[in-house]
Amino acid sequence: GFEPVEESILDTELTTRLPVQELPDINAEETSIEDSLMALERSAQELEDWDESDDIEDSLDAISSPGTESQSIQSSSLRPALEVDSIPGDKLHATLSEIETSTVNPDGSIRNQSIDGELILRNSSRKDRAWDIEVSLSEFESTDLGNNIVTIRELEATEETVIPYTATGPRMLILSERVDTNSERDQEASLSLVHSDDPQEISVIIKIENSSAVNLSGIEVTRTFPDNFDIPEGSEYSVDGSDITWSVGRLSVGQSKTLELLPMVTTRDITKIPAGRVTATYSADHTVSRVNFEDISARSRAAPFVTPTEDDRPGIWHSKFVFENKSSFVVTLSDITVVLAGREEPILDSSDLRIVLPPEGSWDSMVKTVRSDDQPRFTFPTLSYSILPRASSESRGEITVKEQKLTVLDAEILKKFDRSRIRTYVSSDVETTITVENKGSAIINVMRLLDDIPGIFSPPSPESISIEMGSSELNEDQYRVEIV
Repeated sequence: GFEPVEESILDTELTTRLPVQELPDINAEETSIEDSLMALERSAQELEDWDESDDIEDSLDAISSPGTESQSIQSSSLRPALEVDSIPGDKLHATLSEIETSTVNPDGSIRNQSIDGELILRNSSRKDRAWDIEVSLSEFESTDLGNNIVTIRELEATEETVIPYTATGPRMLILSERVDTNSERDQEASLSLVHSDDPQEISVIIKIENSSAVNLSGIEVTRTFPDNFDIPEGSEYSVDGSDITWSVGRLSVGQSKTLELLPMVTTRDITKIPAGRVTATYSADHTVSRVNFEDISARSRAAPFVTPTEDDRPGIWHSKFVFENKSSFVVTLSDITVVLAGREEPILDSSDLRIVLPPEGSWDSMVKTVRSDDQPRFTFPTLSYSILPRASSESRGEITVKEQKLTVLDAEILKKFDRSRIRTYVSSDVETTITVENKGSAIINVMRLLDDIPGIFSPPSPESISIEMGSSELNEDQYRVEIV
């Protein structure tokens, strides 16, 4: 007669689609399972057909566990982390964690960027191991992972493994800064100041923009200033000594914000003045590199079997398919195919079931009655189940704008004549030389020189004026002379 194999346990490394006939040998346990699957041999002429497979599929909502009602969750292959957390039981935790450190030019373009990432897999069970772990990734091209499939042979109870990787290219937050020492002009920003004892106002405009496909949070911008800068108070930011902090918080996709500061600067000498640094930090529930989880599967202890029970009347068998979760994990049952020996078409072929079995829980089909002189036989070529994964992604970033330098404009002007005395009441030719020397740290791009000639002198003609820079004489198209 047939003996049920309710104590048989699948504790081996299985592929995603598992033909039961091909289960690896695990001492006597595998033999017990195989015996149970082959034990129901039917008589071809007397076997009563099962009803349509819909009868079995109708029973897929029935999941029994001690004191726990069945639960069916309909969603994509990977459920949100909050949804997974609401289901009692252990899970396989999978996390993509990245840290971006970048330096950008004032216009926001990248100077250098590093993205250090980790794929972290953790077995949360304290007593059961997980094996045949397979992680499928999407949009991994910017990383050095090299493949979208990552496999781990097994994780013992509470074990964690970390797979490091790096990435470059994608960005989440764009940070830019415009420093202008003469903001009243509607021209390219100026970075030069006049050497003076009086403080001079400059404009500092900081802009941040979310360039990613997800919302960013925890955004904070810090701007440091040298001690010769006087920072005004503002409602949008806080001042602490020579630093200001702009707490932005959250930026939606595509959103940008701007902060303008108007500090006063004192030029103490003619050397270049560091303008200070601006740094922005952020976090997100996604990766900077855009890599993401597509699917995660793993195996744990389980026992699939068929339980035939002979009726009081000879030749009548009551049979049902049972799947038992023997671990502390939450398990999802996703694909089942049951074939009755002697038939080509399966009596049950169901995929994408999304059945959730709690720890130590089970699922069983409806009982079917089969007439047979001999025990009927069933096989299930496809049996797919997995530990419920808890997938999450996170990233943090720090972006710094390359510090700009303010130059100081200072010049020395000397005017001299070729003679110190002239005769009385007699006209004399006097050669005049004006020398301008750049004494500051700023480049003088344009210079306007006004010479007020006293009335006793006759003004020179334009043709008599020549200008030299260094040892080279300038062409007439390089300067303009006006005599008024």
